[in-house]
Amino acid sequence: MNNTALIFTHNFCESRLNNYEPPEIYNSLSALFMVFLPVIFGFPKNGILFNIAVLMQFNGVASCYYHYNLNWIGKQSDEISMILANYFGIWYLLKIYFRKDTNKINFYNRFNTIYMTSFISINTLSYMDKVFPVLFTIYILQSIYIIDLISKKYFIRYKQQLCISLIGCIFWFISELLCNNWTYLGHCIWHILFPLGFYKLFLQYDRENFIN
Repeated sequence: MNNTALIFTHNFCESRLNNYEPPEIYNSLSALFMVFLPVIFGFPKNGILFNIAVLMQFNGVASCYYHYNLNWIGKQSDEISMILANYFGIWYLLKIYFRKDTNKINFYNRFNTIYMTSFISINTLSYMDKVFPVLFTIYILQSIYIIDLISKKYFIRYKQQLCISLIGCIFWFISELLCNNWTYLGHCIWHILFPLGFYKLFLQYDRENFIN
């Protein structure tokens, strides 16, 4: 075992119940839902949203591989694709909110780009492994904040879709904090509900055709 593996925390509840040994079969299989999500609900027409759909499919494969092997390349593939999907999401949301005000879009997306790049850089350091959930939560909250601003500006409902994602988050926390022979399946529910809520919301934006 190399030094990276020694300082890399890579076990979720499913493998912790199996003496910290891979594979995490159910987590691997449930992650593949993200591959089929754009196929089931359709790909967005907007170019930025299309990239998010492709990243989601990539994340499904990467997450499947990660949970099956619990290795470093799997972790990076899984988490970096999540970071990039949120990066494109914020960029798209800024374009909706500010419409044709390119100066404001570029001004705020500058900070989005800096955060994304810094996040990925930190994520490559194995001893910083435990900060990913914190940094990703902060990043997701930025997206939700802009979604709320858009809702107030254009009267677009979003709470129903994001409640779906929130339920997925709750199940993930239950799975990892109260790990037992029942709650470990909460991670599988996270793989399904978290992306589903956000994807349905972005499809709603795409149908409204806010930006070309």
